[in-house]
Parts: sequence; structure tokens; C-alpha cells
Amino acid sequence: MIKPFDMNELLDTMARLVSTQFKITSLANLYARRLDPSKTFTVLWELMKRMFREGTDMVVFDDLPPAVSEDYGLMINFFERSIEISRQGGTILCLFRSSHSDRFLIDQLLEITDAHLSLSIEDTLKNYRLETFAYRAVRKIDGIKPIPSRGVAFRVNSRLIKLENRSLEALTGIGLAL
Repeated sequence: MIKPFDMNELLDTMARLVSTQFKITSLANLYARRLDPSKTFTVLWELMKRMFREGTDMVVFDDLPPAVSEDYGLMINFFERSIEISRQGGTILCLFRSSHSDRFLIDQLLEITDAHLSLSIEDTLKNYRLETFAYRAVRKIDGIKPIPSRGVAFRVNSRLIKLENRSLEALTGIGLAL
């Protein structure tokens, strides 16, 4: 007899994969310092550079816009600078929730990100609002598709941990599929 499909079992399996593939790092202390947004992006940039030098090959930012800045110019500049990291083989992914993301920001990021790592997930939240999660990856040089071996995921918004875990499960699925 074939065992029925168990969604909870699948999610548990995916969560175990995530816990072994990604180091989860909270940036709560950084955001609690309430730095100027440009200083926050500088700190994030320096942190990413150090991690890639130490062997991390993928960094995930979950729900970056509401946590860091309303100034989209700073965020766009941050991702443009991140192309330097992608040229060295690193990958930076960012998750944007439809309820928190301005269309202008997404359109601007589309110009500097690579579509082969675009993923949208729709999820119905407790209040029955449909939420779309859109991943964008910093451009990879020569169309190389990254397969992460050492990833770091930043938990940006502590109030959305359940959703962040789901987003990481989906990301793990991408890594396995590539």
C-alpha cells in the first residue's frame, strides 16, 4: 500500500534540510541600534564581503525593505554594489513580500538581477490575505546557476519567522533542483 502524502512530514524534512544548509543570522542587534540607513547598508556590505571571503557562497535577505529603509535608492545601490560579490562566485538573494514592496523598487531590481533565480510563492495568511513572495538574485556572471553549499540567511523581520522559515524551505528546494 502506498503511504499517503503528508504535508507536515514534507515540511519537517525541508526544515531539517534548511537547518543543515543555512546558518540563520539575526540582524536584530544591528537594527536596534537605529543607525542611519546608509550606515546600515555599509555594515551589511562589509559583513557580506567578510562572509564570502570566509567561504559562504549564498546570502539570503528576508523581507529587507521594511526593516532597513524607505529610501529605495540606498537599497538599489546596495544590490548594484553586490554585483562585485557575484563576480567572485557569491550569490545574494532577497525576498520581497508584495504587501511591503513598492513596484518601483521591484522594477529597478529587475534591471540588476538575474531572472533564472526568480521565484514567486503565494501563501494565504491567517487573515486570508494572499501574499506573494518574490526572490531576486544578484546577477550571476556568464549565466552560471549557483548551487549553495554554505549559505547564510538573515532573519530580518522577527515578527514573520514562520513565513521566513517557509521562504527558506522554498529556497532549499531551488538549490536541490538546480
